[in-house]
Amino acid sequence: IGLPEPGLFPAAPGTLHLGACLVNDEVSASFSLTNESDFDLPFELVPLRSGHRSERGRVVIEVTPRSAVVKAGAEHTCVATFAPDLAGQAFFCLFELRVPNERDRQTLCVRGHAYASAAWLLAPSVLAAELASPTPDGSGLPLQQLLLQPDGRKATGALDEIAAKVIELTLEPDARHAGTAELLLGNVPPRRLAADAKPTPVEFTVGALSADAVALGFKVETSKGSVEQGKAEKVRFFFTPTSKSLAQSNLGIISSFGVSQWTEVSVSLSLKGGSPPPEHAELTVVLRGFIPTAEALAEAAAIEAARKAKEAMAAGAAKGGKATPPKKK
Repeated sequence: IGLPEPGLFPAAPGTLHLGACLVNDEVSASFSLTNESDFDLPFELVPLRSGHRSERGRVVIEVTPRSAVVKAGAEHTCVATFAPDLAGQAFFCLFELRVPNERDRQTLCVRGHAYASAAWLLAPSVLAAELASPTPDGSGLPLQQLLLQPDGRKATGALDEIAAKVIELTLEPDARHAGTAELLLGNVPPRRLAADAKPTPVEFTVGALSADAVALGFKVETSKGSVEQGKAEKVRFFFTPTSKSLAQSNLGIISSFGVSQWTEVSVSLSLKGGSPPPEHAELTVVLRGFIPTAEALAEAAAIEAARKAKEAMAAGAAKGGKATPPKKK
């Protein structure tokens, strides 16, 4: 199975990610099947399982052709199509490639995300789950409840961040206890749906953090920007607690007693533009940062100071001089 290079969304091995698509629109991509044998071989792509379904309960990801004969040493092109009628990020279909007398069967997972507006958001947890599951079994998906509305139409719950109006980000700490998280923000281009419409950028603004949040060590790298159609931008959030930043807070007191903890702060995210524009222009981003014990924080700071001193010594030696290590406080 030969797959194209990943687009805006990184993909796990054996995964064809069709990316973002507007509701009631369609996106497709081709992939190849190569017959490396000396004989003509028939193949069949058999769907094993799928994620969320359409409003009428059908699978919204299809592959054509599902079966054919590939000549010896030749290549056959197939097309995967994603045509959602509901918003959500849990659409996938896992196919098994069946060839006569082949023991080790290959699988192909086709994924797609659907959005009601041009603006889309992808939290790190969603992307991490996709990368960790090249052959998903359907477990752990958000519950898809199809409800009958008074007008006879069906509607689902909030299955993406914009519809939910709240984005929760965990700033995963590294060895130095510095936490980071990236929020991917994009602009879906229309394909069949109003493809001749004038391209409209999506503008975003991250509100200012509170003074207390900044004092604790929270930071936003990109607070304002514009995203053109078919593109995406990363909004990075940081949390770097230090002994000094925690000294004047109750969190620092708890940390000094040898208790680690998580803390949360909220910041606003405003979206504007895109075609169609977002139904919810004002969102809330909840940032979760990890605070280690005071002892662990002091130990990490000492290690980092020693590392920087070593680098300074090495840089001085490389220039032919002699660097003086920083004085201990």
